[in-house]
Amino acid sequence: MNLNLKSWLRPKIKSLNILILIAIIILTFATGFKVMSMFNSPLGFDEAGIVYIAKEISQGKALYLDYFDHKPPLMHYLLALIYSIIPISTFAIKLLAFIFDTALLGTIFLVSKKLIDKNYAFLASALYGVYNLSLSLNTEIIMTILGLWAFFFYIKALESDKIDNFNLFTSGIFIAIAIWFKQSALFFYIPIVAHLFYLKYKQKIQKSQLINSILLLTLGVLIISIPLLSFFLFKAGTEFFYAIIKFNLQFKASSSRILQIGKGIGILLSSLGIIYAISLVNIKELLKDKKEIASVLISFNLFILIFIFIGQEIFYQHFFQLIPFAIIIGFISLKMADKKLRNFMFLAILIVVLTLAFTALEIKARESNGQQQVLDYLLETIPWEAKFFSDNPVYTLLGNYHLSQPLVHVAPSFASVFNYSFICNQDYLVLTHRQKYLSQDVKQCIKSNFTLLKRFENVGESFVEIYIKNGNAKRQS
Repeated sequence: MNLNLKSWLRPKIKSLNILILIAIIILTFATGFKVMSMFNSPLGFDEAGIVYIAKEISQGKALYLDYFDHKPPLMHYLLALIYSIIPISTFAIKLLAFIFDTALLGTIFLVSKKLIDKNYAFLASALYGVYNLSLSLNTEIIMTILGLWAFFFYIKALESDKIDNFNLFTSGIFIAIAIWFKQSALFFYIPIVAHLFYLKYKQKIQKSQLINSILLLTLGVLIISIPLLSFFLFKAGTEFFYAIIKFNLQFKASSSRILQIGKGIGILLSSLGIIYAISLVNIKELLKDKKEIASVLISFNLFILIFIFIGQEIFYQHFFQLIPFAIIIGFISLKMADKKLRNFMFLAILIVVLTLAFTALEIKARESNGQQQVLDYLLETIPWEAKFFSDNPVYTLLGNYHLSQPLVHVAPSFASVFNYSFICNQDYLVLTHRQKYLSQDVKQCIKSNFTLLKRFENVGESFVEIYIKNGNAKRQS
């Protein structure tokens, strides 16, 4: 019986594609790591902020009027709908992050399968799985899923006899929905328009097709955006729209442009350097692609990179927008390479995967459970009904505290940008390194009127300081 089983298994094992086997191993590791993270990862700054707003919306509060955020509204309302059904907890937030992350991973697989083949699609999705081992509920993930589908339908438009077809309109719809989750999704629109001009330059489309294609794409964006904009302008008034513009104009990064660009280049080289090196080695082969798929990918990579580096600060989250397109162009380049070069490239990618995996493990090993310690102390010390402010929305959300002003975290109030004079009227303050954004007047007010109760070191990326107003400190003692 054992001999028969071995004789049956042997050809099956031999026929198993080595690429799929490697991808399955990587995906198993990445998925297991993320499942573990659902149970013991602390909440991040941004995810706590958007969940807090969503919680308040589900309880009847108004976005932008009661709780201001500079992001578009769809993420807040989606989460408000979800959290009106299920209770909010750290696990529930991380579970939702896992679902969104898995959806993006599946989208990368489907798009890669369409453009390359099943084997490389498994590898592409596996590589993304290792790039994003940390679970964070953010708008970038959903935006990137929608951006990939916009890219997919543009490719389908290219495959048709006439490029100006319904697929372009569909692509515009996906871009519009992505924009209403995250405004930077506009940079999914620009690469397509730029590529259409490229096709006109290469004389692959006529001037009339260029105009019709841009109109179809733009119509797809507008048919979603105009009704949504009208609805939210009617609901919240025009003031919130001007406040969002004001925030984006007045926000200044905490370091110089040179240092920001250096930081961005460092992230780029450490995370995507090998992938782009592979693509550059094979650039001539990529540009020979008669279907122009490679040139579309080059356009997406180029313009998203431009967006990242012209931004006011290099945020790692923006690389979510770039990573799938970089991975796909890397694997298209890998498939086009000759056998010797392909083996070398494949080895380089495996080294990247191992490096990313071990780096993630190291970060996880050093991750502190200080967040829970801080929260336990707050719940023991600060009454639920107290006037309370934290520059980190994690403690406001998990402690179930209510803010007494329309401010969620270090973002603008509805009335003005970075106006924190109300802090002097609070009973308790919970401050992290983000207190550096406060004005000198507010810092002096804290120094004169508040007493430091406790300081926690090495909490996530920061320290935490808990202050009590001097009059309250005497009563509490």
